[in-house]
Amino acid sequence: MAFCCKGVVALLILISHQTVFSQNTSSRIDRLRGGIIGLDFKWSGQGFSGLGSRANALGGSISTLFPDAESISSNPAGLGFANGFSITFDWAPPLTIDPASIFNIEGRINDSLIETAEDNSPNGVLQPGVVENAAVNSELDMRGGLKGGAVMYANPAFGLAASFHQPFRLETQLNMSGGEFLAAALDDNGSETQRLFGTINGNLSMALNIEVSSIGFGTRILEHLSVGMVYDNFNGEMGFEGTFLPEGTITSTGGDSRDFNDPVGIQYDSLFAVLKGDWEGNATRLRWGAGYHLNGDVSFDATLALPVTMDLSGPFSMIHNDIRALNLNAGPDEDILDVDILVEDNLTKTEKKITAVPGIDLSLPGSLALGFSSRWSNYVASAVFTRYFDELSYRFNYQRFDSLGTRTDGGEIHQGIEFSNALRIGIGVEPLILGLGIVFAETFKVTIEDDELEPDVSERNRFFLPFFSLGGGVNLNSRFRLDYVATPFNSSFLRFSTTYRL
Repeated sequence: MAFCCKGVVALLILISHQTVFSQNTSSRIDRLRGGIIGLDFKWSGQGFSGLGSRANALGGSISTLFPDAESISSNPAGLGFANGFSITFDWAPPLTIDPASIFNIEGRINDSLIETAEDNSPNGVLQPGVVENAAVNSELDMRGGLKGGAVMYANPAFGLAASFHQPFRLETQLNMSGGEFLAAALDDNGSETQRLFGTINGNLSMALNIEVSSIGFGTRILEHLSVGMVYDNFNGEMGFEGTFLPEGTITSTGGDSRDFNDPVGIQYDSLFAVLKGDWEGNATRLRWGAGYHLNGDVSFDATLALPVTMDLSGPFSMIHNDIRALNLNAGPDEDILDVDILVEDNLTKTEKKITAVPGIDLSLPGSLALGFSSRWSNYVASAVFTRYFDELSYRFNYQRFDSLGTRTDGGEIHQGIEFSNALRIGIGVEPLILGLGIVFAETFKVTIEDDELEPDVSERNRFFLPFFSLGGGVNLNSRFRLDYVATPFNSSFLRFSTTYRL
C-alpha cells in the first residue's frame, strides 16, 4: 500500500512506482527535488527454513539421521529415532549493512524522478535543473539475539518436543525532509497561468512480527520406520504510525497567492496525512513426517505441511487531504494541474478523505517434501525435492469515505508469489557442508475496484531463486554441540544453534 495524500505528497507516490503520468501541453512539472530520505530497517527471518541450523546447513535436509530437539521443525519423525533429553537454542549475531548501495535504492528513486519530469514536460524535453536527486540514508539492521528454542524428551517408545520460533520480524522507519514539487498550468498558447509549489516532511513507522509455537510427537511403528506429527500455532502483530505535513502555495500570473496550512491568511486549506493502525491475529496448522532408515547411515524422509492463512484484524485508518486541482493519475487527455478547478475553488480547495482497512490476510504455502540423506565416515550428503501448493501472499479490502462519512469507493488487492517446485542438495564433511538449490515461482497481483466489472490482473512473471549456503557443526564434548549456517538469501544470513544433551 502507498500511504500518501495526492497533494504535494507526490514524492511518496513516485517512490512506490504506482503513479503513471502522461505527457501533455496544458501543464508541466518545473521542479522535482528528492530531498533527504532516511530508511531504517530492522529485519530478521529465515526463508524456507525453520528452527535450528543443522537442517539448513544440509541444503534444507529433512533427514531423520540426526534426531534431536530441532527435528520438531525439520521432520517430526526424527523424534521417534531420538533418545534422551536435549535442549536447542537458535540465535543470530547483530549485523548492520547499507542496503541503498547493495540494492541501488537511491538510483531507483532518482530514475523515477527523472522519468516523471520527462513525461510531464512539453515534448518530453527535460530542461537542466528541473530534477534534483534525492539523498538516501539507509541502514539494514539484522536483528540479533535469540530466534528460537526447542526442548525434547525421547525414549525407545516415543519422543515429545516443544518449541518456539520467530520466522519473521520487520521494523521500518521512514523519514522525509526537503522534498519539493513545482507544477505549472498553461493556457492554449503555452503561457503559464498558475503555479503550485509544495514541500513535504514526514515520517512513517511499521512493525510486523510473526511467532510460532509448536508441540510435536514421534514414534516408531517398525524397527526402521518412524512417523511424527506437529501442531503449529502462529501469532502475528502488525502496527503502523505516520504523519506527513506538506506545505504548499498557489500563485497566479496576476500576482494572487494562496498558502496551504497558513492560519494567519484570509483563506487557506490544510494539507496533511495521518495514519495509524494496529492489527493482530493467529492461525494454526498441522505437519506430518515419516522417516525410514535403510540402515544406520541411509535415510528416506517425507514431510507434509498444510497451508495456513493468518487473519490480522483491528483498527486502521488514514486521514488525508487531496488538492482537487492536482491529478497525479492524469490520463492521456488529462492535466496534472487543472486551471479550471483552480479558479473554481479560489485556488486552494482541498478535500478530506478517509481510508479504512479492517485487516490483512497473510497466506503461507503448504508443501510436500521428499528427501534422501546418507553419511559415511565423516562425510554427509542429502537431496530434497519440495512441491509447494497454495501461495505466499497478502490480501486486504479497503474503503474510502469523504469528510461527511459517505463511502466513495473501495476495493480489494491480492498480491504475492506462487511457488512451484524446489530442489536442494547438501554435501561435505560435518564441520563444513556446501548447500545448493533452486526454487521456481511466479508473481501475481489482482486488483478489484468497486466501479470495475472485471478485476485488474497483472502479468504473471516467472522467476527462480537460487540457494547457496555454507554450514556445519561440531561436537564440543559428549553433551554440547555447536552448529552454524551462513546463506545470503536469508535476512538473518548468519545463524548459530547450540544443543545440550543430558
